[in-house]
Amino acid sequence: MTDYTAMDGNDMVNACGADAAKWASAFCQHAKKINGVELDEGWMIGWFANAIEHSYDVRTGRSVTVLPDGSAFFTADI
Repeated sequence: MTDYTAMDGNDMVNACGADAAKWASAFCQHAKKINGVELDEGWMIGWFANAIEHSYDVRTGRSVTVLPDGSAFFTADI
């Protein structure tokens, strides 16, 4: 297992890239080391996957379309 707590910030960013599972592992390792907190890594994968995908949508100009019933979907110009 990779020890993300031993890396400096730039090395960790490069090691994790756009991989939600790596970010979740790094976050959980830091939470445990700094505060002694055990987090659910599966839940954190979902959180980071959502953040990474939102970042992609923002960077590529995709936008959310919200319908009157509250449901939503993404659209993109092609």
